[in-house]
Amino acid sequence: MSRDTIETRTLKTCGRVQVTIEHVNDYDADTSWLGEFSAYQEPRNKEQKLVHLASGLVLDHHGIWRDERGRIAPKPEEYRHSHEWQYTFHNNGHDEIKYALQDSKRLEDINNGNIGFIGIVATVTLDGAEIGHDALWGIESDSGDAYIESTERECAFEALREAKEWRSRNLKAA
Repeated sequence: MSRDTIETRTLKTCGRVQVTIEHVNDYDADTSWLGEFSAYQEPRNKEQKLVHLASGLVLDHHGIWRDERGRIAPKPEEYRHSHEWQYTFHNNGHDEIKYALQDSKRLEDINNGNIGFIGIVATVTLDGAEIGHDALWGIESDSGDAYIESTERECAFEALREAKEWRSRNLKAA
């Protein structure tokens, strides 16, 4: 499988065993937890919100448009002949307007390419042959260094655990 690698580095070498970390572009990350770009649709419960992208106004489940402070606002103007999505629809457990607005902004940043996603892949090799592997995908590209480093350590640990299991199986077979 060909991967779009951003960075590869050796984390540790011990004799014939090597642990490497790879950062890979993740073009198939799941963003459904943020919401989705949408045509007009009415929210049916308090956890659903419709955000008008141009104005930032939010339609609640009562059919009332509100601004970012929750104040009643006039219905925003639609662009009748636009081919772009005019709304984001959120059905992700938030009952506060501010979270729908944050999620909508995040979706726009992703759509505009300001934020991407990566995968972190840890591989353990013995004389160049892979004996352990672990990965975590869908990590936001603007995640902090501490989170990235922690995830690298966790993936490396799991890959080493898998390599130890491989070693145990193969020593018993020999």
